[in-house]
Order: sequence, then structure tokens, then C-alpha cells
Amino acid sequence: GGTAVQPHHCAILGNVMERLGLIYKHVAGVYMVHGSDNRVAYNRITDVPRYAISCKSQGEERLSHRNVIEYNEMLRTNLETNDTGAFESLGYEHRDSGNIVRYNLILDSVGMGTTPDGRILTPYFTWGVYLDDYSSGTTVFGNIVARTVVGGVCIHGGQNNVIQNNIFVDGHEHQVRLQPRDDFMKGNRFVNNIVVYSRPEAQVIFSWWFKPDAFAECDRNVYFLRGGDLTALEARIMPAGTWRQWLEAGFDQNSIVADPLFVDPDHDDYRLRPESPAFRLGFQPIPVERIGPKGLAMEEGQQGQ
Repeated sequence: GGTAVQPHHCAILGNVMERLGLIYKHVAGVYMVHGSDNRVAYNRITDVPRYAISCKSQGEERLSHRNVIEYNEMLRTNLETNDTGAFESLGYEHRDSGNIVRYNLILDSVGMGTTPDGRILTPYFTWGVYLDDYSSGTTVFGNIVARTVVGGVCIHGGQNNVIQNNIFVDGHEHQVRLQPRDDFMKGNRFVNNIVVYSRPEAQVIFSWWFKPDAFAECDRNVYFLRGGDLTALEARIMPAGTWRQWLEAGFDQNSIVADPLFVDPDHDDYRLRPESPAFRLGFQPIPVERIGPKGLAMEEGQQGQ
């Protein structure tokens, strides 16, 4: 059905979902098609062939708006498909959704494809957070996204999205991807994020057709190339070219290139040490202790006091 008969004001809380899609692969732990004002929180979704959580608006009469996706663990997703994300949304209605994606832990969005002769390709063509097909007006705040293929986040044609206070670690090819479809894409903000990667061949922000107004703001971020100096790279690592050319284009004027000082990144502990330079730029600590099913018990305990 359409918007008039959609599920709304539902709460999907504290579930463990694993090894989904053993037969049919185009699945998710939580799949919202035409659902609004729902809350998906404190779930652990692991080992899935495609999405962990999907939230699709497929037109003006089939909206998915004002949903809150928070405190979920999305682990080892997209194991058998590609062109996907651990979290994915669609925005065919071409207007702001009001959806919020915050305080989620996303690790190992893998992806799989095949060559024309049937050879399997993996990892392959996936993101952590995929704002697909004109998704607009989405707030992506305080998420930890590590080990993706083509980026921790992708904005595909949408506008007025806010990507703020996230930690993006080790995208194999890109860390962030802007993918315009036409002139609709504008007004997005990328602020107060931490971007860390290890492959000097990778790009920091990739866009195959860059429109400067795709970003209303890109600033106060922390960037760091482990074992190297991204400011010295002559390769194209930003949409405008090198780091120097990106600054000359007017972006990231108050950002810094520095080690953000994670507590123990080798064991996926991406909390920041007290002396982290990110705090000077306004980064807010992410409440990692509340992420996953354990967080529901904490919330219920607080409500009972």
C-alpha cells in the first residue's frame, strides 16, 4: 500500500538478527518500504547478503519519512550483493525526508559481484551509509563506519543532507563519495567528521562529476592517512584534485590533517583519547557504550528510575 496505509510509529528494538537471506538475497534485517515515524534501535544485525537496514521512499504516495535509526550494530553486511550499503535509503519523492541515522556501528560492508565469465569479485562496490537515488534531508550523525569498499558514506543525487560528527575508517577505494545525477544535488553539509585511511592509492572524497554547490559546507573535519602525509600527495584525492587544490577551491578551510588518536583502532575501539585534536574542532564523543542490544537495557533502566 501507499502512504495512507503504511506502518507508522513502530519500534523495532533490541533484536539480534543474523545469517539472513539464505535463499532470497535482496533482504534486510529491517526493510522499510513506505514506512514513516518509526524507530529502529539497539539491534545487532550481522552476516546478511544485502542491507542491514533499508528505508525507501518510492514516490510521493509511498513515503518513508521521519524514521530514526540509532544505536544499531550492522556487522558483515552485503556479503552477496553490490551497489548497496549497510544502511540504505531511497528518495524518489525528491524532498527532505527528516530521517535520522545516528550512533550506529557499521563494520565490514563487503560487497560481491561477478565478471561476465562468472568470476566472483569481492570486496566490491558497497558503502557503509548509502543515501541512494535523491535521498534528501537525512541527518547522519555520530556513526562509526569502518572497512568499506567505495566509502563510509555516499550521497547519490540528494540535497540538504547533513553528514556530521561521524568516524569513517579505511574505505578501500574512497572514504566519501558524492555521486550527482543532475542539478538537483546541492546544499549538503559535511562537517566535524573524522576520516582515517591506510591506502595512499585511495581517494578521500570522490566525485565523478563535481558540482561545488553539492556542498553547502565542508569544514572542521579531521583527515589522516596512516603512514603518510596526504597533504604531500600529488594524486587526485579530492574532487578538485590534490589537498592544496581542494583548499584553494574554498573547502575545509578550518579542517586539520592529524592523527585523531583513537583508543585502540586495531581492535575496533574508535573512542578518542582526551587529547584528540578533533575535540578542538567541536567533535562530540560518540556513546559507544549504548550501541547494540545492551543499550536497550540501559535505556529501560533509565526510564525506570
